[in-house]
Formats: sequence, structure tokens, C-alpha cells
Amino acid sequence: MINQFSSYLVNIMKENNVVEEKDLDWYIYGTELFIITIIKYLGLFIIAVLLGWIKEAFIYILAFSILRNQAGGVHSDSFLRCFVVTNLITIASIYLVKYVFINILYIILPLMIILSIIIVYKYAPIDTPNRTLDEVEILKYKKRSRVVVLMGSIIILILTLTINSIILYTTIAAIGFFGEAVTLTPPVARRKI
Repeated sequence: MINQFSSYLVNIMKENNVVEEKDLDWYIYGTELFIITIIKYLGLFIIAVLLGWIKEAFIYILAFSILRNQAGGVHSDSFLRCFVVTNLITIASIYLVKYVFINILYIILPLMIILSIIIVYKYAPIDTPNRTLDEVEILKYKKRSRVVVLMGSIIILILTLTINSIILYTTIAAIGFFGEAVTLTPPVARRKI
């Protein structure tokens, strides 16, 4: 259904001379990704509103997405599976920070940061069928992934140390980095979710 709608939109663009025939597949693919991303985040936003976790969900997705954009990661076979898995992992991560780890955030936060940095340094970037990388791109995204996880971790630590009252949110950001880092590990990256 999403593919059909994307094809319809791109064909309208072709009829209006916005895109060329030779580029149709790329535009259809890009339109599909855009629509999927909108639906996925809209669904997550609705769940977050219902749970009263708008800030938490925004922080988690921001940290996860910034790193994922540079490092890559495992992909699902279908939109529905991606939607469900993304939402479950996000909600479960926030729940763990807010209710299970609440008394040990000062332990969880540095642990998530250290593990994220180690995993990103060891495995990023991930080459996937949707994003095949040549040697130059691998080096470029490796460097970018490392910069993102290091700079993000430094920002998280500085904010935590200077504004103690936001440790819940900085831990959610750290667990967002960790959630993305896990998608880079061989046991997860080798299989489709």
C-alpha cells in the first residue's frame, strides 16, 4: 500500500516534469522511507501522549536517530514489524529508566555510555542492502559515528553533572544511544527483525 501510494505521488511528479524517468525508482524509494518514517513517529507520538511520555520519547528517538543516521543498523523485513519493534523498544527503554532503574540512574547512565562507545567503535558503520557502502563511505561514516557517540556522550555527561535534576532525561538519551548501538552488533545485525 505504501509502495503504491509512493508510486502514485512520484508519477504525479513525473507528469509535472519534477523528476525524470531514469530516477523514478530512487524517488519512489525515498518517498516510501519518508512516509514510513512519518507513520512510525506519529504512532510513537500517539503512544507517548497516551502514556504522558512526550519529552521522554522525543529524547530517546532524537538520540537513537542521530546515531543511526551515521552508523546504520539492522532493518526489518516489513513496515509493520519495524513499527512494532521500534515502538516496543522505545517504550520498554523509557519504562526501564523511569520505573525499574530509577534508583540506580548514576550507574545506568555511565554504563550505557561506555557500552555505546565501545560498540560504535567496534562495529559502526553497518553496511545493509538498503545502504551499501564503499571503502570511502565506510571510513566517512565510521568517523561520523564515533564523533556523534563521543560528542553526544560528552553533552549527556556535562548536562548530568551541571543540572542534576535532569538525570532521568540524560539517562534516556544514553539508553537511546545504547539502543541504536545494539543494532550494530553482529548477533542483531546479521538477522532481520
